[in-house]
Amino acid sequence: MAGDLVDPALAADIADTVAQLADTKTVAKSVLAAPERKIAFEVGDSKQAEFFPQFKTLHWDNECNFSARLADDDPAKADIAVDAEGKIVWQKGDKTAKFYAFKDPRFEDGGFEIEIGHASKPPTNKTTFTLQTKGFTFHKQGLAIAKAADPDMTNIIVPENMEGGYVAMHATKANNFNAADGTPIKHYRTGQAFIILRPKAIDAKGTEAWGDLNIDADAGLMTVTLPQDFIDNAVYPITHVAGATFGYTTQGASAGSVTSTNSRAMVGSAFRHTGVTGDTITMYSLSNLHGVTNASVDMTVYDFNGTVPVNRTFAGTTVADTGGGGGWNNSSAVSQSLVNGTVYVVALGISLGTVNIDFNALSAGDRSNTTGTDLPDPWSESGTSANVLSMYATYTAGGGGGFKPYWATQRSRIIGSGVR
Repeated sequence: MAGDLVDPALAADIADTVAQLADTKTVAKSVLAAPERKIAFEVGDSKQAEFFPQFKTLHWDNECNFSARLADDDPAKADIAVDAEGKIVWQKGDKTAKFYAFKDPRFEDGGFEIEIGHASKPPTNKTTFTLQTKGFTFHKQGLAIAKAADPDMTNIIVPENMEGGYVAMHATKANNFNAADGTPIKHYRTGQAFIILRPKAIDAKGTEAWGDLNIDADAGLMTVTLPQDFIDNAVYPITHVAGATFGYTTQGASAGSVTSTNSRAMVGSAFRHTGVTGDTITMYSLSNLHGVTNASVDMTVYDFNGTVPVNRTFAGTTVADTGGGGGWNNSSAVSQSLVNGTVYVVALGISLGTVNIDFNALSAGDRSNTTGTDLPDPWSESGTSANVLSMYATYTAGGGGGFKPYWATQRSRIIGSGVR
């Protein structure tokens, strides 16, 4: 019967997963093959002879990576299987860990789930993973965090599943790099690689409970804590106990409104770049630009004195709403040559109306604000904010240089020293 037919792509994926587990005890898959934004993941530990309940995500051809391993006294002594949906299932007693990729329209490049389940009441309400990271910084998100970071931004929306979630940012790079003929070299966009959603556990009767997610990269730990009363009163089995959901998206996790009456020109994600002879900006991009009709948004770069933006380098280039409902919006093509040795930051100005813009709450002072005219020259800083807008520039690289986000070069650090 038609309902019994197996999807050929799924069957092939399952066969590949089974073969890799039998051969190496590790499963490696590609998420995005394009070399400029290459994303891949591994389940298991390629350095071990046995299977370990571990997920590793690799970005920009392993320029950055993140791995999370379920803490267990003897994780290799467990049953391993691949179910009918292609999920890798690690089971030890009443505890299971399922590893699987998924597609979701919220995440432009899909996502990955580590789903922890318990068939009976566990001894603790906390699930712990050990972490190793390379080249990432992690930033907790939430409505109170965003409002405290930027009192001038209105209509802030933080999705319920990101209240307490995290964004993973490249520690030192952002923007897009192309060769002179337009061939992509590396596309970092805002430097955001993925988000980690707030976990939600579900029991056998459908009762749900939000968990508290905490990432301490310095300590090498990720923990999910569920309410003790949920653990005590749940109807077992319970699933999504950790619910570690990784969304591969480069758009900011939250959104808010910016008007021409506050922070008229904002340094968004505050990209910082030392120009090299031949560097040319070719386009500006902004995420989730929509809102009031006739709003006008312009982007440009300013030279940077090490503390604040100073002089506007070019007149503003308009970025128009092309999607009507969010997503990435690009300017028309430009050709703006940079000066060798000059440091630049990307800026945004709103000359008319109100627009909604995606953003992430990062660290204090990550964005420079000014008031007055649209993209004033010179810049006059009126304050700073931690809410970094989802915006970037694309340029042809003259000498191999690259944009670095102001927030990364000023305050961030590369966390985690080991690579599993």
